[in-house]
Amino acid sequence: MERNQINKERLYNDLRKLEAEIKEVKAPLRSTWPDDINAMSKLQWELTVLKRQSTERYVLQAWLHGRQHLADKEKNEKLLEHVASRYMLKEAA
Repeated sequence: MERNQINKERLYNDLRKLEAEIKEVKAPLRSTWPDDINAMSKLQWELTVLKRQSTERYVLQAWLHGRQHLADKEKNEKLLEHVASRYMLKEAA
């Protein structure tokens, strides 16, 4: 896999969307919680999922810049393999 085979525009668009979603989900979590804890726990779970998705993409973004996003090299490489195939350019795949 080479860096020029990655659809960077799609990656960056997805990161912007995820960041906006994270910001939207975080807003109610920063305020006083209502009596309905279940609603807040659903938001916390949604935030966890969104953060995981963004971490996967940040691993790919860091690799594009010749860096590593996570301190754990093995975990970083596994996530890179997992997410890179989704962003391969069609003619390069």
